[in-house]
Amino acid sequence: MSWWARDSVASMLFTSQRLMDPIIWDSIPDTTNAEEAMHWKLYASVGRDHSLMEGIRSLLRFTQHVAKLVEGVRSA
Repeated sequence: MSWWARDSVASMLFTSQRLMDPIIWDSIPDTTNAEEAMHWKLYASVGRDHSLMEGIRSLLRFTQHVAKLVEGVRSA
């Protein structure tokens, strides 16, 4: 639950945590392109067709990497 409550994640998921102006938010197209792009990044980073446990470990490593990138941007 703590991951979902992180500022960088919660602001994308929960209306109450949204930082973007509502007018701008409503102007964003309702397409799946961003989701498909993220899936491509996941597949390119961790691969495909893992066993369950290896897939979970790969996703954990990916989220840890993204968290480091976010922290780097915040500290810059």
